[in-house]
Amino acid sequence: YDQSNAAPALIARERKAYKKRFSHNSDFYLTIGEMGGIERKSKDQTNEEYRSMIKDEVMTFMNATWEKQQRTKLFQAYKQNKFNILLAAMERVKTSLVVDRDSILFKKLQEAVEDRNSKHPDKRHSIKDVYYIQMSQLTSLWEGEMMIKTVCRRLAHEGVVLDGKHYQPWFIPFHDAIWTQRHFVKPIKKLLKEVWKEHCGATPPFKATNMGETKKE
Repeated sequence: YDQSNAAPALIARERKAYKKRFSHNSDFYLTIGEMGGIERKSKDQTNEEYRSMIKDEVMTFMNATWEKQQRTKLFQAYKQNKFNILLAAMERVKTSLVVDRDSILFKKLQEAVEDRNSKHPDKRHSIKDVYYIQMSQLTSLWEGEMMIKTVCRRLAHEGVVLDGKHYQPWFIPFHDAIWTQRHFVKPIKKLLKEVWKEHCGATPPFKATNMGETKKE
């Protein structure tokens, strides 16, 4: 929604509906799969297997070209649920230049064009052909702002409070997750929720998983 040109009041109304649709108490991938009418491959398919399948659809919806995105079931589902401002913002990011020309992101777009032209010299590409890459660039930047610049910085400089005492936890960031020791899970989950609330206005359902296990706690 940060890339939307719609009126603030309309954005606020649609964001409220979006948050309600994807409640913090629900699993995003299971919810979005149901919303998109994406059937399970079989009645024996587990939730984890179904989530993995849905992730592929979500990645296409998020990171493919605007033309390919419109052919996904999720696009139709978002349209039916009237998330039109969000879709318009995604179209803008994928079909026009939204990053600054003097930014590292623009340089990456230029490198993508050069790479394509070197691999396919018979078909010349222009910067417009890679505008859609901005979506993954901006979401990765956004994730980095939250995880690296905010969560990891706070953990490194402020630590966590456990039973009234300050600790410097051992941790390793991994995309939108944090690897840590079991006794630090609760305060780190609390920090993650605080940061997501600050940046997104909502908190997803963070879960803890033992290393080497697939069962959620």
